[in-house]
Amino acid sequence: MSEDVVRVPGAPFLIASGMSPQGHGHLYLIDLRNRHVDTLFSGVPSGAKPKDDASCSLPPDDKHGSYAGLSVRRDADGAIHIYAANNGRESIEGFLFDVHTHQLRWTSCVKLPDGGFANGVIALPDGGLLATSFFDLRDKDSQVRMERGEATGAVLEWHPGDTAFAPAPGLPAVAGANGIEVSADGKTVYVDAWSGQKLLIISRANGTVRELPLDFLPDNVHRLDDGTLLVAGQRSTVKSLHQCGPGECPQNWEVVHVDPSRGTVDKLVEGSGDDLVNYPCGAVMADGKLYFTARGADRLVYLPMTRLHAQSAPVRSPASSS
Repeated sequence: MSEDVVRVPGAPFLIASGMSPQGHGHLYLIDLRNRHVDTLFSGVPSGAKPKDDASCSLPPDDKHGSYAGLSVRRDADGAIHIYAANNGRESIEGFLFDVHTHQLRWTSCVKLPDGGFANGVIALPDGGLLATSFFDLRDKDSQVRMERGEATGAVLEWHPGDTAFAPAPGLPAVAGANGIEVSADGKTVYVDAWSGQKLLIISRANGTVRELPLDFLPDNVHRLDDGTLLVAGQRSTVKSLHQCGPGECPQNWEVVHVDPSRGTVDKLVEGSGDDLVNYPCGAVMADGKLYFTARGADRLVYLPMTRLHAQSAPVRSPASSS
């Protein structure tokens, strides 16, 4: 299933993450010029690396990749860094993407603390990373606590020279910490509290938190060029999602546009889940179109923004999938 999607800055490409409960997930390249899809990374052959790589010093093998949240950073020299949350070994994987050869080269791995469940990641302007841990894997009551809307997850921080992620100083615990984004200057953090049905707007300077209530379970969040946000998620209940397991899971869903400075939430598109598109998890805008991921399908969905602005009724996902 496609879980998250990011746009490659300065190039006509999207990169999507593939989540797989069996650990055989991939990263994909989508060419916006012809909508051609290629597999970018599927892990090294399992026999090519030691079975015990506790140091996280080697690329994940093809049996330990299940990719969730994505982030992209472009350096001043034009280098494109891609970061992916990997549940295959509860880590954040780092890659370099070559826009000319369309090759993705693994460069780094940073483990989450014991019990961490990797969900979202965002690159900071200073070269560091923030990541979210959805809940503590050692907590046997985490599912029930999430259904009650209690804080189960955390925001973690890493900087070059650190050996692993650690709790981000001054940032609160989060009810189902999911997608994460930062302002262009890195001073404000946006975190989707999935099971809390809120977008948290957090100052990194003093830790103050603003809560923006949502009427759905917010999954991934991505910042647009003007500083506003796209949030995709499920208009359902935590219990309903937990009951699905790894199989098909049609749920009502929506994608919204958030202006954090004004505190406004505008619905862009909504739908009822079906066998083809169960629900979206992440969304981006590119070339006048809204692209979003689709659990249950081996594809992304896209819609022209003109259609979104003109519509007065919900859009059915299969008619717009590609």
